[in-house]
Amino acid sequence: MNNVYSAVVVPDNTPTVVNGITVPARSAYSLKGLIIWCKADCIIEIKKNVDTIGGGLVTGSVQTLHIDFSASPIGLEAADVITVIATQDDTLTPPASYEVRSTLLVEQL
Repeated sequence: MNNVYSAVVVPDNTPTVVNGITVPARSAYSLKGLIIWCKADCIIEIKKNVDTIGGGLVTGSVQTLHIDFSASPIGLEAADVITVIATQDDTLTPPASYEVRSTLLVEQL
C-alpha cells in the first residue's frame, strides 16, 4: 500500500471523511504526509485513531494544501486508522457541494 488517492464531494457545513486507511497486519508503515485540493474553503483534519495529528485550511485562493511529515514520519502499526476529514467553511464559500481530492503519502517500511 503506497499513496492512497480519493475524490469525495463534500456538502456545506458537514464534516466528511475524504480519505483514510486502516493499516494491514502484514507490515509496518509510516505516514509521510497529505496533499489535498479543493476550490472551496475547507478545514482539514488528519486523525490517527481518535487523535488529531495535523490539519490545515484549503481556500479558494490557495486550493492545494501539502502537509509534510517526511522529516519526522508518523509510525503506523497494524490496525491503526488514518482518517482525513474536510468541513466546508460556508461562511467563506458560497454554500454548495464541492469535490475534495486528496492523496495520503504512505510508505511501507
